[in-house]
Amino acid sequence: MGTWIMDIQCVAVSLLSAGRLEMLPMHNYPLLALSIGELWSIRYNLLIHTLLKETIYIPLRRYGNYSVVSASLAAFAMSGVLHSWVAYVTFGQGIVRACAFFVIQVPWIAMEQSYAKEVKMFLPKMVRWVLTFGFFFATLPLYAGLFVDGYPQWLENNDPSLSLPKVPILGEVSQFLMTAFGIDSQYSRF
Repeated sequence: MGTWIMDIQCVAVSLLSAGRLEMLPMHNYPLLALSIGELWSIRYNLLIHTLLKETIYIPLRRYGNYSVVSASLAAFAMSGVLHSWVAYVTFGQGIVRACAFFVIQVPWIAMEQSYAKEVKMFLPKMVRWVLTFGFFFATLPLYAGLFVDGYPQWLENNDPSLSLPKVPILGEVSQFLMTAFGIDSQYSRF
């Protein structure tokens, strides 16, 4: 979300590599999006966007002569498949819901693109923002709801109070650091 931590990381990568490497941002202030298309294409999760664009969207457009909507549907469907896998592995459920969340974005984006000029001309930015996030939050329970529904079961299967396995060298390092910084040993996880 454009946090200061990401900014520090970007500067650190550039400094440590003497300007040879650049860390790309993960997000570009997604809450500033004025359309669902803008949210997914230039604002949210730029890593996955680039991956899907270069591996699904562009090849379909270039070599398959697919329409913009068809290629977009394929890219969003693949995103849905990836998120369905995460939902299934994490919670053992939600394959259809996760995929549906991403596939349902495409008709909305197609509608936005069809009426883009009219919308920009007649609707103030605040109204466009409300429409964008109204749609987004109306559809979000399809995917995010999986985390709400599945979290109690996940906690039962993955007790967060369990400590990390004891590793001798880590235990020694941990003990040294705790002693050096005056931390009580009851907080040790090693």
